[in-house]
Amino acid sequence: MSMAAIAIISTVAIGASIYQGEQQKKIAKKQLLAQERSQQKAASKQITNDRLAQMEKKKANQKVSGSDRYLSQAAMSAQQGAGSSLLTGTRGAGQDNLLGNRSTLG
Repeated sequence: MSMAAIAIISTVAIGASIYQGEQQKKIAKKQLLAQERSQQKAASKQITNDRLAQMEKKKANQKVSGSDRYLSQAAMSAQQGAGSSLLTGTRGAGQDNLLGNRSTLG
């Protein structure tokens, strides 16, 4: 082969190698950016989950004030008041049960 042909072939081979190297750099850069975005999303999600857990813990540890406690006790005792018995339960007796059978006369 002549020197010119060898020079052309080697130039083409070097050019192809450089092109492939550049393509690999682009792919690696895209993958790195995708990985960074994924890590940022995971960190953001972790922060959100931590905040939610703190809010739930704070809510669970909140102390009930005296008036709220008395109101809830009153509500509970109202369900077990004069309108309830072992037979009627906490809902009391229905109007149909108190008045007996309804007649068709009115």
